[in-house]
Amino acid sequence: MLEAGLGGATDATNAIHAAQLIVFTHLALDHTAQLGPTVAAIAANKAQIIKSAAPVVIAPHQPAAAWAVLTTAARRHHAPVVAAQAVSVTVTTATLTGTQLTLAGQPVHLAMLGAHQVDNARTAWAASTVLIAQGVLPDAEPMRQALAHVQLPGRLQALDTQTFLDAGHNPDALGQVLATLRAQRPVGGRLLVVAGFLADKDVQALAHLLTLADAVWVTTPAHPQRALSGARLQRLVPGSQFSPSVRAGLAAARDAAGPQDLILVTGSFYLIGDLIDD
Repeated sequence: MLEAGLGGATDATNAIHAAQLIVFTHLALDHTAQLGPTVAAIAANKAQIIKSAAPVVIAPHQPAAAWAVLTTAARRHHAPVVAAQAVSVTVTTATLTGTQLTLAGQPVHLAMLGAHQVDNARTAWAASTVLIAQGVLPDAEPMRQALAHVQLPGRLQALDTQTFLDAGHNPDALGQVLATLRAQRPVGGRLLVVAGFLADKDVQALAHLLTLADAVWVTTPAHPQRALSGARLQRLVPGSQFSPSVRAGLAAARDAAGPQDLILVTGSFYLIGDLIDD
């Protein structure tokens, strides 16, 4: 399996001239300086990884503009489209330790947290149906086992039962994570956030999303050229408090947290990197 690093037009994965399967996860505005200013432009760039006749799986809840671009490109390459939206899903329980759901009629435990990961599971399941049809997988059991155990460091990663790390660095990702933790707060609990972003992201939109938190500590990610200063971010987030480092911010949030509160450290891998192995 190969993952495109940035877009598709000039990505190194285009060294591969044939592919067995192409998968597009949810597209949103990110890396706009390189990929284009709109979702349609980003989709057009990414669509250039599509290869002749290789099935194309498209994630659920894809923006309409992206869907149109991707399906048009697939037709041009005579590539069948598999819509993960067609994979049925029912969520039975969702907690901070995982999600129980029924996926395409099969009981599945999903280790990763959040409604966005449910959509990713549907996408993976759709891809597995193609691989089963191709004889690559024997049946759905390997996918069931993978979903039950897979974890991605830095994506709603639990440091403990109260503290979570997430590297979401665009408004779409940050919004999903904030919504997940707000929904999972114990009754009466607050959401406390330690945040820091890179300056080349949509900082205004990210700062606005932070107003959904009950308390915010801002700091500067560990990148000498691209980091947005915590002092500047503090001016964009009314009521936020400045911390000289992510560890200081986390310590302050832990000091302020009650037993029912949740803490999120978020904004960039450059911010959370030092905490991932704690």
